[in-house]
Parts: sequence; structure tokens; C-alpha cells
Amino acid sequence: MIQVQSLCLSFGERRILDGISFTVARGETLAIIGGSGVGKTSLARLLMGLLPSGPATKARSGFRWSGKVLVDELDVLRAKQRELRRFRGRQAGMITQALADALNPHLTVRQHLREVMYLHRLPGTVEEVCAACNIPVRLCNRYPAGLSGGEIQRVLTALAMLPRPPVLILDEPTASLDGANRARAVEAFRRDQQSRCQLLITHDHDLARELADRVAVLKAGRIVEVGRARDILRPPAPSRPMVPPSPVEPRLQTTTASSPGLYVHGLCHAHSGIPVLRDLSFHVPQGGCLAILGESGAGKSTLARILAGLEPLQAGQMSWVSSKGARPVELSSRRSAMVSQHPHRAMARHFTVEQVLSEALALAGPCPERKGRVLQGRDLLETVGLPASPSFLAQRSATLSGGEAQRLVIARALATEPDVLIADEPTAALDMVARERVLNLIARLKEERNLAIILVTHDADVATCIADHFLELPGIEAYHSG
Repeated sequence: MIQVQSLCLSFGERRILDGISFTVARGETLAIIGGSGVGKTSLARLLMGLLPSGPATKARSGFRWSGKVLVDELDVLRAKQRELRRFRGRQAGMITQALADALNPHLTVRQHLREVMYLHRLPGTVEEVCAACNIPVRLCNRYPAGLSGGEIQRVLTALAMLPRPPVLILDEPTASLDGANRARAVEAFRRDQQSRCQLLITHDHDLARELADRVAVLKAGRIVEVGRARDILRPPAPSRPMVPPSPVEPRLQTTTASSPGLYVHGLCHAHSGIPVLRDLSFHVPQGGCLAILGESGAGKSTLARILAGLEPLQAGQMSWVSSKGARPVELSSRRSAMVSQHPHRAMARHFTVEQVLSEALALAGPCPERKGRVLQGRDLLETVGLPASPSFLAQRSATLSGGEAQRLVIARALATEPDVLIADEPTAALDMVARERVLNLIARLKEERNLAIILVTHDADVATCIADHFLELPGIEAYHSG
């Protein structure tokens, strides 16, 4: 079903894939595992014909490739665009890692589902499809901008699997899902698994262990090891007992704002008349970290966007008390900064590292000349553990690994010298090495810069690593049943 022979892929002078070969048969799941930046997602996009094709576009985009790729007997590297359009969805489906721009922003969930049902002549109603695909019916009339990462992930899974393609490419298909929804997704990937071939691209060894028959290890663009999953993947290490952070009562009423930090009182928010957040009150001290936990769709990302000033406050109060004993002031976007869970989508792809930081520094305040911004940018890069060399400053954001992009987004957030740093699922799409670096960085910033940090996550282990307290948001059903 999938045959890859001597595949090479380069971007400019950088070699992404270097002579890789593998096959995946019908009824088999092959997992491609490896760290951040080794070429896993580039491989997935190339298999789907999603990289720019043709001599002119290849030269303009900087991508070059060679080798042979057959997917369900289609020569993907040499196919014409009309062949690729028929091929996608019908012969091969893909669940992409890039959630932020994977859906049409102008179509509702209902319209996305109807489009796929119409194109593939699928029976039934949208509501029946939602019930079968773990999508709450209440999301049908929402646009992608109103969905959480986990909700987008579930919609993408439904869109890819509804046509029942014989080839399914899964690029980090559970990265944004909480435990319960992750288990449902794994069950869906196992269902009718023998009727198709699956290529799983992931850094999550537990997921590979659950789904894969064979595993290929990708390192520096080359496959360095291939074998049965049980031979390559070691059994999971026994979990060590962890002391959880102290809980915060979601409806706790804050009385006096005396100690420095962030105060939120009576915050409420609704989408299309449906309550998402209701009567939230909490305090995050300066130099402290509050983890916001909850299932997908509980309103975690909505709360993060409100705190960052990216979504209007509908009801309630948000204030900041400084360490100088001043009166509480309204929390503004200049006092808070957000770290997105999709760092590559949070930056202009054509911007260099220097341009990303220079833009943030220029917006943060007066800086007389470019030389001064470059020096400040280098200081920020050193703060987050990235190289400040001229070659790295000249590198485009689109070419950075996931861990590098996440740390650059943190550096950009620090350029505004915020009092509050909001990190929305900052490690969801990272491998273990990059994950540890980012978590250690956030913990260090909390201490060194005396920041109040809001950590939004569905991963209790991540919360335990750096949070002092946690607040668990109830699911939306709790608002209706209460």
C-alpha cells in the first residue's frame, strides 16, 4: 500500500530526509518515531503530495526531492495536481499535527462534515456522524476559531476516517487530546485496522506501542532501525509517585487583593449563548504557577485567550497587583503574554528569527536602532537556551524544530516584559527531550523573572512538574446539569 524507495528531501541547503526506504502493507501499522526536527512531518506531507510540486514551484519554495513514493499504486512524486486531488480523502486520509490551519476558518463544523458526506455520498445525518465520531453536537455550528485544540483534533479524525480510505497517515493524532478522548481515538484507529494500512508518525512511544506492528526509528533524516514494535520499544517505566499541586476551588471568591499577583473574579464566558466558563475566581501570586486542567472543550484555551487579551472579557474582573503596593489595575494585553500550543502557526513562516524578535521588541517599546534590537534579541535567545549566532538569527521560523519554535515563541513573549505568562499546552506536540527543556525553562522563568504563570494543559504530569496549584475546569455538561 505504501512503498518508499531511496527518498531524499532537502530544503535549501538543509537535508531533511536522506535516502529512506520502507513499506507498509494492508492490515499493518508502521510507526515512524524520532525526536523533534528529524523530518517526520515533512515525510507525512510528502506522502500526501502536500509539498509544492513542479519544477517552478519547487525552485521557488526551496524544496527538492528524489526517489520513489507509491501510495495505493499512485506515484505521488510525479502525479499531476488533479490526480492528487482525487487521491486525497478517497485513497489516502491524513490527520495532521498542524491543527491551527487544518480547517477552513470560514466553514462551521457542520459544513465541514456535510462537505465530506456529499463528496463521498455517505448516508445519514450530521448528528448521526457526530455521535459516531465522538464530536459533541453542540459544536456543529461553531467555526474553527471557537474550537479547542482537542475539539479540532476530533473533527479532523472524523473528516479523515469517514470516507474509509485504504491508507491512513496519522501525524501525532492524539497530541491535543485528554486521556479519555485519547482512548476513544486509539479505539477508532484500531477499528477495521485490517482493512487499511496505517502510517503513524509520533514521538509518543506509548501510542506507538498501542497501535504499531512495526517501528522505524528516524534520526537526522535517516532510518537507523526497523523492527517489531515489541523489540524496539522498551516497556514503559513504572510510574513514580508524584506529589500533586494543591487544588484551587473554581468558584473560590477572592476578597481583598493584598498580595502581588493576578486576581480573577467572577469570570463568565459563553459561545453562541452556551456557557463555557462560569463564575471563575482565583489568584495567581507573583512568582507562582497555576495549572488549568480539564477535558477537551472545558474552556481551557478560551480562558487563556481571555487572560492574554486575545478574546474580549464578557463578564467579571481581571486585575493585577504589583509588588510596589500599588492599587489593583486592570489586566491589559501589555501586562500579559501568551505562548501558543502551535508555535509555527503563531509566527510568520517567512520571518527570520531576528525579524520575529525585532517585531516584538519594536511593539514593546521604543528602541532607537536595529543594532539595539539585535542585541536585545540575542539576550532573549540566550535566556531561553537558543543560540544567538548570526546563522541562527538568519534562519526562517518555518525551518525550526518544534522545540526550537516553542522556545522562540517564549522569547518573543518575554520581549514585552509581561507580568503574566500564559502557556497554552506548551509541550503537547514535543518529544520528551524538547518537552523537558521547555518545562525547565518555564520553571526557571517563574523563579528568575518573578512571573505569574498560567499553565493550560490536559497533562497532569506536566502540571505536577512546575505548578504550585491547579484549577480543574468542569466539562460543559456540568454547567447544563447544574
